[in-house]
Amino acid sequence: MRKLISANIFRLWRSKAFWFVALAMFVWGATVYTFFHINAMNMGIEGAQHNVYFFNGILCLGAAIAVFCSFFIGSECGDGTLRNKLTVGHTRVGIYLSNFIISGMAGILFMIAFWIGAMLVGLTTEGMVILTGVQHPIPGILCSFMVAIVYASIYCFVAMTDSNKTRSAVIGLALAVFLFAGGFATQDGLDQPEYTYRMVLSENGEYELEGNIPNSKYLTGTKRVVYECIDAVLPSCHALRPILTEAEYSATMPVCAAGVTVVMTLGGICIFRKKDLK
Repeated sequence: MRKLISANIFRLWRSKAFWFVALAMFVWGATVYTFFHINAMNMGIEGAQHNVYFFNGILCLGAAIAVFCSFFIGSECGDGTLRNKLTVGHTRVGIYLSNFIISGMAGILFMIAFWIGAMLVGLTTEGMVILTGVQHPIPGILCSFMVAIVYASIYCFVAMTDSNKTRSAVIGLALAVFLFAGGFATQDGLDQPEYTYRMVLSENGEYELEGNIPNSKYLTGTKRVVYECIDAVLPSCHALRPILTEAEYSATMPVCAAGVTVVMTLGGICIFRKKDLK
């Protein structure tokens, strides 16, 4: 498999899809910190949510990896390279794993490309404050890389089980949107407070704040357990952690991420081993 990985790394540096996505992430990083600079001039840098800017690239990481996998792996399926690899003695398991590894590597490089673009603009316009203002940077960076690997296992599964790169790209992007929306919906449900408040009109005709009112949107019982399970499994939910200034990184996150990665990879290998490569 070492030869397969080496060949994939060589292909990666020559891949137009890789450089296109990496450039897009680089530009997005520069754009995000351009907005940061504009907001800092208009409203001041005090109280800026640095994590929202620094880890913003993780929100579009799923779509980036989906596009890359569909074209990078899809072109290999379409031009007969997979059949040639089998002909010279490589196993299907080795081919699948090498593509998964290179997809995970590409995902990590995409995040790095985002940070390079962000730092070029951010450090030039605002200085070191864009780094010193970030809360929990090391756990956030490790979480970003972990999310990239989980996404790679998902979109490698899609690309390796569907030889049509256009169709796999559409499926991958649709799945990225679904996961993105699901992650936000899940987080929004779990963040609902148990009690809320409202403005009421008092007897003297003035509005007063009334608190300790039960929140109908607060999740309880089985529904909350289901939401917590979804939160532990979805990579899009993990992707929201670094963005939160007061983010909590639980020990179950890497365990669940590893579980999703293993399940997707083993499932993909099982399907790919039975796939008819025409």
